[in-house]
Amino acid sequence: MASPLKINLINSDPSKCFFANPNEVAREVGRLSWLSKVNGPLPTNGRAMALAKVEKVWVDVKKQIEELKPVAEIKDAINKGFRTMGPLKALFNDDLVAAATRDDIEKIAQKFMKAIPSLAANPVRKSNRGLMGPTLLVNYPRVSANQSEQHAQAIKWTEYAEYGTNQIYTAFAEIFRRVGIKHSCYHVPPSTGLDFVGKVQRAGSDKEFSLNGFEQVEEQLKGIAKSCDKDLDTAGLTHFVTMTQFVNGENMFDFIDSGKFAQMNEPQKINFFRQIGRLAMMDLLLGNGDRFFKLALDDGKWIFDRMADTNFGNAMVNWNPDTNKDENAAIFAIDNLVDPFLTHPEQGQENQKKYCDFIKGLLSNPDFVRVLSDEMFKMIQNALTSADSRGTEAQERQKEAFLKDLSGFGMREIGQGIAEMDTWLEKALIPEWEKEYQPLHKAIDASCSPLMKAVNGQIETYKTVRSK
Repeated sequence: MASPLKINLINSDPSKCFFANPNEVAREVGRLSWLSKVNGPLPTNGRAMALAKVEKVWVDVKKQIEELKPVAEIKDAINKGFRTMGPLKALFNDDLVAAATRDDIEKIAQKFMKAIPSLAANPVRKSNRGLMGPTLLVNYPRVSANQSEQHAQAIKWTEYAEYGTNQIYTAFAEIFRRVGIKHSCYHVPPSTGLDFVGKVQRAGSDKEFSLNGFEQVEEQLKGIAKSCDKDLDTAGLTHFVTMTQFVNGENMFDFIDSGKFAQMNEPQKINFFRQIGRLAMMDLLLGNGDRFFKLALDDGKWIFDRMADTNFGNAMVNWNPDTNKDENAAIFAIDNLVDPFLTHPEQGQENQKKYCDFIKGLLSNPDFVRVLSDEMFKMIQNALTSADSRGTEAQERQKEAFLKDLSGFGMREIGQGIAEMDTWLEKALIPEWEKEYQPLHKAIDASCSPLMKAVNGQIETYKTVRSK
């Protein structure tokens, strides 16, 4: 697969992406819809040969057009060229029958010719990960005017609560950098939300754009998903879709399995573990018990679920010994979601009150940092040693080496990261969040009031504990 488009690690603004506004979204989805249709009939084996055959037909057609051959003669040549490629011909047959001029035929040819460079590999596939709606992984080169731009993104059917949570994580990361804290902070990939009920595109922290042609965009997206999974029931899909820029790197599981963690020097490993601790502190504050630790409601009380595996894959790592071996790794927080029990329309308020009691008790514990880091160790260990995560002998050795570092200096550094983020939240991040991000508060509250109430309630609990 081609390398994803590189992004500015400091700026998570969707305006930097090719889905910055509704018109660009419509163009991107329309382009991807066409690519998925052309891709469907292409063979898994012999793809290059099939594409070369298609390209030859259209190159010959272009030559005939330049020679001003009769329309009927050009049509005959196309029919002969696609004689053994019926499914591909079906994509343009109606347009070909209706074509009355050479210009009409040239438009058909140009549409195909533009698609061919983007189809060297399957441009879209369904991810096997994810707990909510389907997630499509998109990666293809778009060639125009002798330039090639890699379009790489994840398209996910979800609920507004996940998009809103993403925006909150993004806001805190922005504040972290803006106030000048001289340490590494997590990143959040740029994303945009397509709300097909509200008929708006949500982008950035407080911007909305009217989504033109929203019905067509939604149907095209469903068609793309269906092309990846013939058995998918598109009628059951949610009406909120996120488009998220791909991250250069691997999820935490794959990063460890690949041996890249082992190639880091000790200062880089220390930074890596501290970043995990900092992000874990944010997860605890916001009620996201799915990444480095698992939370559960048990007999009316919130607990750490030691029997569960963490979803370690919800952290992506950008670091490569061949390209940035002298730099620290960048850790990306993906698939961010405040626990649905906290935002439940009926039981959410009561569950959130119990969660505030949970974090109040935890934060009041003088050994809070040790308790949280110990719980993280148990659950990360579970995730890496579970039967579902077993890999090759080489991968298992990499996991063992990682766990050795984790149980040694890693636990100390994770604890240091937790303590640092705890201090920064109290002294700088929360005050700025409350002062500078009111437009985002209002936007989230208008779209998902339980989410904003949960986050604000947990922040107030945190402030109360830390003010004593």
